[in-house]
Amino acid sequence: MAIRSVSTSSTRRGPFSGKRRRDGSSGISALCTAFKPEEERAALLAQPHPQTTPYTITDPQLLAEELDSIVREDLACDVEGLYLSTCAVGSPVRDQFGDVVAAISVVMPAGRFGPEERKLCSAAVKRAAASLSKYLGWKSAKSIA
Repeated sequence: MAIRSVSTSSTRRGPFSGKRRRDGSSGISALCTAFKPEEERAALLAQPHPQTTPYTITDPQLLAEELDSIVREDLACDVEGLYLSTCAVGSPVRDQFGDVVAAISVVMPAGRFGPEERKLCSAAVKRAAASLSKYLGWKSAKSIA
């Protein structure tokens, strides 16, 4: 399910709720790719990665490093990788088995994505994802310890 809140800002983008990207160019597509089984992830990394902005990661090795970072941090950041002037942060939602079944993200104009906003939004999406995961039955290692 995708919930979309339309902004009155002039930086609005098209209605892409529910659209799937499989190239790793957006924060959510990178997040979903990061948690795929190794064979699927390798196949996606082997595909061409179109350059949609000057900041899009197209090098497979750099993209693999970014995916590893997403897995370590449970957080994906998209800084104008898909659209110029648009940034996002996202975090995975897990089911009772720990499998990533969804993701939650916040998208904002680049002008409102300074270091402080990035930190606040990152913490907020991680809390929201953890709350949804808990509702779905996930008990993280942190909550068990």
